Amino acid sequence: MGLKLPALIKEVYSYVDTNIKITDILSMANDVMGFSTENISLSTMPGAETPLEGLSFYIIDEDGIKSFVDNMYGITDTESQAN
Repeated sequence: MGLKLPALIKEVYSYVDTNIKITDILSMANDVMGFSTENISLSTMPGAETPLEGLSFYIIDEDGIKSFVDNMYGITDTESQAN
């Protein structure tokens, strides 16, 4: 599929309404050609499901997200407090 992707993009592009230039799309496609799903990890942002007027909302925990991001990028408490 990798070698056929640029040809596929060129073929489909005329049927897509976008403001992204085809050269940009082809560049992005080139970046993902060697992409592996083994490098993907899924996480749920810290927060809680909260019912409101019969609907369910997920309310994020801002402090929890800060800790989550710090942990994801290996930022220590000292580095985090400096920012």
